[in-house]
Amino acid sequence: AVAAVAPRAAVADESAEDMVARIAANSAAANEAARAKAEKAGADKAKAKEGSSSLVLGVGAAGVALTLPFFLPNLLRLGSKLSSGGEDDGYGA
Repeated sequence: AVAAVAPRAAVADESAEDMVARIAANSAAANEAARAKAEKAGADKAKAKEGSSSLVLGVGAAGVALTLPFFLPNLLRLGSKLSSGGEDDGYGA
């Protein structure tokens, strides 16, 4: 009855070298799995980045094209003022 109540003593079935080798093998396997997962995630992220950069450039170009009619007269006046050296303000008369 005392044996059932008393805590059991830890008994090592394998030597310290065997335990270290087992832990190292488990760690190496976990590291390899994490490395493979990180490489796959990096490849997926690179694919997503390629598609998103063209999308961003397209949206930027569309924004410039759609707003150009609003600021084109100002750019033309600026061009005439710069080409005349400041003499012509670009408003005509």
